[in-house]
Amino acid sequence: FLRRLSEWHDSMSRRLLDLATFYVAPCVCPDGAAMGLSLRNPLGADLARSWGEGAQNAPEIEGLKRAMAQRGADVALFVDGDESLPYVCLDGFAGGADRYAELFERSL
Repeated sequence: FLRRLSEWHDSMSRRLLDLATFYVAPCVCPDGAAMGLSLRNPLGADLARSWGEGAQNAPEIEGLKRAMAQRGADVALFVDGDESLPYVCLDGFAGGADRYAELFERSL
């Protein structure tokens, strides 16, 4: 998706970029990833399941939630990869950043 979106000669990409603003957080937990913890941060919080928790365990998620609330979000996608699988998992929501935690928790 991002590769195609960055192709300026693609008419669909240009149309999407004319209609919407895209914010991308490619790796929410680089320090955890560097430690081999995948989705866990150095505090041990599983960031894929921390959308409803407080900032004390998952400051990365709290930062994303603040940014989404400040800028607004009509759609959000959570793309999760597992090194042992040849595909990624996709989850998302539509309707506003304040609803993300509730919708994401229900989807687990």
